[in-house]
Amino acid sequence: MDGLPALVERFRSTGADVTLIVEGDVARLARDDRAGVYRIVQEALTNAIKHAPVAATQTRLTVDAAPRG
Repeated sequence: MDGLPALVERFRSTGADVTLIVEGDVARLARDDRAGVYRIVQEALTNAIKHAPVAATQTRLTVDAAPRG
């Protein structure tokens, strides 16, 4: 999860308009869960770039780690 901002910046450097919003305390997630979130975000960004022209790509990612109850 600590690498998400750098991941987003790499995609922004291609010209993609990417917004990352993190809600809640992601540090409370288990390490495997954090790794899974990173991979899902990585795949989502890859698919957005792969299937849409970079100039037209506007991607908003929201990672919500807020407790449910």
